[in-house]
Amino acid sequence: MEEINDIDSIQEQFGLDPEELEIDFSQLDVEWGRQQNLLDKYLKASAFCGKVAKKAHERVKFIRSELILDATRDPEICLGPKMKATAPNVEAYYRVNPKYIEAKEDMIEAEYIQDLIDGQKSKAYNRKVVLQEAAKLSMLGWFSSPLEPKALDELVKQIQAADGKKANTTVREAVKKKRTRRRRNK
Repeated sequence: MEEINDIDSIQEQFGLDPEELEIDFSQLDVEWGRQQNLLDKYLKASAFCGKVAKKAHERVKFIRSELILDATRDPEICLGPKMKATAPNVEAYYRVNPKYIEAKEDMIEAEYIQDLIDGQKSKAYNRKVVLQEAAKLSMLGWFSSPLEPKALDELVKQIQAADGKKANTTVREAVKKKRTRRRRNK
């Protein structure tokens, strides 16, 4: 069965480096060119971890089924003398069995690593969105440099003025809707 030892082994196996998810905004063209390859690596790692986690889950179910069959076929040996194969007794038997405990721990570890890789996959996808927005801002001349500082005071005033207009408009629209509903209900 395929196995996941730890997050480092998965990152090494698929060539993942969390630092490569960082964006160099001074080289958006290079970053955009790397994006698809980067996302592909994380998708493959995520799919692999998902497959391993599903197999681990199935292994737990298989071992549990085996132990339940053993306990119901021969309760004297598995459960103890004069013990009946009732649901609570059988469950108590398989839950403390070392094979079941080991399989359950393996499943929990596989799911944990899958969650970590899925988080990194989400970050790789979000990186694409950030790159798209950064490209738009770059085309608009948003980024400043020491030679061309950005006039932020004017921009802040424009945003605040626009927000104030939106807020007043929204309040006015809500009051109109409420009045209209009152008129309809009369």
